[in-house]
Parts: sequence; C-alpha cells; structure tokens
Amino acid sequence: RSIRCPACNFVDSAFQFDVYHCYCGKLVFDHELRASSHDYATLIPHSCGAFCGAKRGQHCPHPCASQCHPGPCEPCTLPSTRTSQCCCGKLTYSLKCGEHETEPRLCQQICGKQLSCGLHECNTQTCHRGDCSSCELTSQQTCFCGAQTTLQPCGVTQYSCGEICGQQLACGQHNCTLVCHAGSCSTCPRKLVSPTRCACGKNVFPEIVRNSCLDALPTCSEKCNRMLSCGQHLCSRTCHDSRCALCSVPVKKKCRCGGSDKKFKCHDYQRRLQSFLTSSTTGGGSNAHRDLALYGQDAWIQCNKKCKRVKSCGKHTCATVCCPGRARSFFEGHRCTLTCGKKLECGLHECAANCHRGRCNPCGVTYRHGWRCACGFVFVEGPFQCGTRKIPTCPRPCDR
Repeated sequence: RSIRCPACNFVDSAFQFDVYHCYCGKLVFDHELRASSHDYATLIPHSCGAFCGAKRGQHCPHPCASQCHPGPCEPCTLPSTRTSQCCCGKLTYSLKCGEHETEPRLCQQICGKQLSCGLHECNTQTCHRGDCSSCELTSQQTCFCGAQTTLQPCGVTQYSCGEICGQQLACGQHNCTLVCHAGSCSTCPRKLVSPTRCACGKNVFPEIVRNSCLDALPTCSEKCNRMLSCGQHLCSRTCHDSRCALCSVPVKKKCRCGGSDKKFKCHDYQRRLQSFLTSSTTGGGSNAHRDLALYGQDAWIQCNKKCKRVKSCGKHTCATVCCPGRARSFFEGHRCTLTCGKKLECGLHECAANCHRGRCNPCGVTYRHGWRCACGFVFVEGPFQCGTRKIPTCPRPCDR
C-alpha cells in the first residue's frame, strides 16, 4: 500500500502501517511484537535495548557502546594518537578520539611569531588567534634619491620622497627629471642616436652627426605634437629644439552657481586649480576643503552675481555671491540659521529655534519646583510647563 507525504508529496509505495525499525535498525517493530512481549516496556520508547554499534565519525574506529537510542551518538571519549598545536605553536596537546576542534587552543604564553617586517617577533601579545599586529618600531631611512632621511615603519628600507630625483645622468650634462624613484634613472632626453633624428623625432637626418648631447638637434617642417605640461593638449608649434611653451588652448568652465561661463588659458586654469587643491589639503584656505568636498574641483570659479533666493523661513534672502543653490529647488545653504527671537505665547520667553515659518512651538520651560516672584510673596506650585498656568502679578512694591 502506498502513501503520499503531505509535506513534499513523495509517494512511498513500500510504506507499511504500524511497522517500523528501532533506532539502530536491528529490530522491526510491528503490532504483534509489541503486544506479545513486555521486555521493551522498561526501555527507551521504540528502542530495542541492544548495543547501538554505529560508527562515530571518520577518525573514530570505536563503535557506539550505548544502548539503542534516538539522536546522534555521543562523541567517543577514548584516547587517540591525534595531536594538535596552540595558535603560536609552542604547546602540543592530545585530542580525544571523537574530539573535533573548530579553533586551536590558547597557551597563554608570549606569541613569539615573526612579524610581517621579517625582523622582529610578536612580543606584545600572548598566544592569540588571527594575524599578529604590525610592527610598531621605526628606523631612520633614506629616500631613493638620497635627499631626505626620515623615520619610517619597520620593514621599509627605502621610500620615495615625492620630489624630483635630480641625480646626474650617464651623459654627465643633464639631471634626472623623474620623481624620486627606485632603480636606475632615465636615459638622457638628448642622447646620441644613429642616424640622427629631428627634435620631434618624426624625421631622420643621416647627414648630420652629433658628437655630444649638448649639440643642437635638427628640426623639420612638421608639427611638434609633444604632450604639453597640462597633460591634455599637444604642442602645435613647428618642430623646435627647445622646451615647449605653456599651453594656451582656451578652455571654458562654468562658475560655481552655473549661471556664467568663464574662459581661461589651459595653463592658467591648471595653475589655479592646483593652487586650490593644494590649499584644500594643507589648510591654506579657510573654506577650500569644504568647497572641494561639496562642489567639486571647480568650486573656486565664481561669478559676481548675488543669490536672491528666499530662505526656508520665507523672510530672509540669500546674499551669497555665486551661490551653488541659486538654481536649485532645495539647497541646504538656504536653510535660515538666524534665531527666531519672537515672544512666545507665555509672554515671558523668546523662541530660541531657527527662523521659521508659521507659529512658534509652545514654551518648553518647565518649573519643576514651582514659580516664585522676586520678593517671594506670590508662589505658584509646580511642576508645570510655562504657559499652561496663569502666573499672577505680585501686588507688592519691589523693595530692590
């Protein structure tokens, strides 16, 4: 007879009603067996009472010695030949046959592992899990070009100071123009090659022989096309044996509020942009860092138009020059920060909130111990919130 599982709809065609195995699978219980024998009445329900004998784990060779039972077998507690080490490796300990570690034990001794610098050991922590902390020692180290000597973290043998290298090249006439670097310097930009090439490198002049890197380079009639210092445009001059001029390509940029276009020469724009970025990182400008974070790298480009947008209070207007929120429907800078200062309904205190629309909030002053006039004749028992009770006027003349 078959039966369908109500949960997964699996059809078991070999299902037998009132017939099942014990927990260890050695005995089949049916209606006649349970009715004819009373030996199972004192045992665990549905248990045959025999030796379980199930295998306990991959590494344990000992079968389960418990009586036929429900659930998983208890771990084996017999000794085994398996060992493990603590996190730092100084302590070796034995594991029981059925013991499985999720994390190694801690021996409470000084760790002593070699740190990432490769020179010192972890002597500030006891045996611990995870990576050791970085080495906190420092040492005097010289940069690649040898111009600076500063304290560097342990393990750093050389570093780049960020300045121009300046070391003399192999030609003996020119200096390296790369930023402080590891390895050998670049070759001389005017090095001797055969056949001789022109200054822009597009044409060859075999009849011209140069004996020194100081000798002039021949020039051709084509455009230079070398990258200018701006890093965006190419030199448009005819091939020349000299340094390229500053980039004079006109660029158009919008001001901070977006209402005007400003024209710059490319080199002038790059110079002023670098000055703005430098002041924002070194603190040279009072608001440069804030403007860079809020409005981007062109925040220094400003027009002379004053913003006339009404602020959140509906009374005051923004008078900021080249305001970034001039064309926005919502701008945080248009939230009025002036103090309201209106007299509240209680008649005693003023509104301390920012200038706002509509009615002021109720007075928030609470008289926890009551209110007393200056001479002490009139007393209103508390606690009460200001404005919820009428405070009478003292009829006595002030004796102050």
